Amino acid sequence: MEHSHKIIKILDSWKSTYANEYLTDMEMDCPVQPRKMVVTTHELKEGEIFDPHFSNENVIARFQPNQSGWESGLFFVGE
Repeated sequence: MEHSHKIIKILDSWKSTYANEYLTDMEMDCPVQPRKMVVTTHELKEGEIFDPHFSNENVIARFQPNQSGWESGLFFVGE
């Protein structure tokens, strides 16, 4: 099931030096949880319509949208 939202703002992003993976911390127009943190196979851009759930084939992993999640995401992409 597709559940897409618009990316309002990219708060932080990191491209893995080891693989074609991008860690992105972002704000979306989602009324339930606006802040999302994901690892994807492509770079996300502000204004893009995006499904942050695992139904999106570009999503590799999701993390809690906080500092601990960011650190876990960096570890996941091998940084």
